[in-house]
Amino acid sequence: KALSQLDFNNKTKSKPQTVSQQNEVALSEPETLDSNSLQSHLKRAEEAEDYRLATRYRFLLYLEHLEKKKSIIYNQDKTNLDYLYEIKEETTRQQFTKLSYLYEYVWYGGNSISAPQYNTVSSTFQQQLNK
Repeated sequence: KALSQLDFNNKTKSKPQTVSQQNEVALSEPETLDSNSLQSHLKRAEEAEDYRLATRYRFLLYLEHLEKKKSIIYNQDKTNLDYLYEIKEETTRQQFTKLSYLYEYVWYGGNSISAPQYNTVSSTFQQQLNK
């Protein structure tokens, strides 16, 4: 339902956004699933209105959640398809499919995301973390 509220049909394909220098440093370091670190990166990205990057950190927080639930074993070299194959519980697989689609569309698609769209994405991720 939350995915259908996103109006990606009215998208404007843009060049991939350049990430601020501060965030480039964060992305160049090996990513670990440390909740405190991810939360601080997320907060900075949201404050800078870099919603693409904030979506990435929301997805990494979701991966951390799945690892804590023992649904996946995180490795930064794995693809989302690798994680999908690891997840045994069908409901979690369906949730992961939806959230990874959102993430891939925004991050790898190089699509800009508006504040209202990000609010919907953010609440969608938060709902899954609260389950």
